[in-house]
Amino acid sequence: MTDIDVDEMAEDIFEQQKERKDINNIEPDINDNPQKDKKHRNLNSIQPYQTNELIGADDFDIAYRTPSKLYLEEKSNLRDIAKSGVLPETYTMVPDPEKYFDDLAKRHPEKIESFKRPPGEYNRPKYRSTRGKVNKNGLVSAGLYSLAFDEIAIREPDSLSPEDTLDVIDTLIHEDIHQKQRRMEYHKPKSRVISEPSVPLFEKMFKEDIVMSDFKSKLKKANTPFEMRKELLKNRKAVTANLKKEIFPEQLAYYGDYFIRDVVTDPRTKTERALNRLKFKDAPIWGMQI
Repeated sequence: MTDIDVDEMAEDIFEQQKERKDINNIEPDINDNPQKDKKHRNLNSIQPYQTNELIGADDFDIAYRTPSKLYLEEKSNLRDIAKSGVLPETYTMVPDPEKYFDDLAKRHPEKIESFKRPPGEYNRPKYRSTRGKVNKNGLVSAGLYSLAFDEIAIREPDSLSPEDTLDVIDTLIHEDIHQKQRRMEYHKPKSRVISEPSVPLFEKMFKEDIVMSDFKSKLKKANTPFEMRKELLKNRKAVTANLKKEIFPEQLAYYGDYFIRDVVTDPRTKTERALNRLKFKDAPIWGMQI
C-alpha cells in the first residue's frame, strides 16, 4: 500500500495549473466562463420568512450548511473543495480495490454473513448491476465502497501527475457519495427539511427519474467539456444512455463527480441540492453546529 496525501496532491495541482480550465472551472477565467453572468446567492440575498410561508427556506438551508469559502462569491479552487468535506475522511490506497475487499471478506466472513441490504425500492436486487466484476474484463477498478465493511478503497495512481491526481480525487468524490448515502440509509436520520436526503426522498427521485432528467438538462446547457472527457460530449446521447443503464446510487454518484463544483457552490437542480445536503449534512458551518 502507498501512503499518499491527497490534500498535498491537490495543493500541488493548484500550484501547477493556475491557468487550467475544465468542466469544474478550477481557477476559471471570468471571460471564458459560460456562467459568468449567473448571479450567485448568499445570505444577504435570501428573502426573509413570511407569515405562514417558507419563502427562502430552501436557499437558507443550503447556505447554512455549505462552507462560506465555497458558497459565497469568493473564488474557490480545487484545494478548497478537497478540504471542505467532499472527500471521505478515511480511505485506503491499494493496487487492486476488488482484491483488497475479497481478501477482507475471506478474513472476516462474519461481516458478509451479517450484512443486511439497505432499505429502499431502488436497492432491491432486481435493480442491481448485471455487468459483473470489473476484473473479468482484465481491468482494475479505480475505487470501490464496500457496504459490508463501510470502507473505501482507491487504486494507487500510476504517478503524481496532475491528470492522475485529478482521477483519484474524482474517484474519492464518487465513492464518498456512496458512503454517505449508505450511512444515511442505515442510520435513518430525522429530516430537518423536506428535501433532506432520506430513503423516501431517494425513492421519489428514483421513481420520477430525477437524476437522469437533471443530467440531461445539464448536458444541454454545457458549453465546456467534462475535464478529460472531450470525447463524451461528441455523442451526448451515448453518454446519457450509458448513465441510464446504471443503478440509482451509481447515477447519483456519477452526477456528483461530474458536476461537483455546482453541487458545492451553487446547487440549483433537485439532484444537486440533495447531494449538497448529503455532503455537508453534519459539517460545522460558519462557526455553528447543525
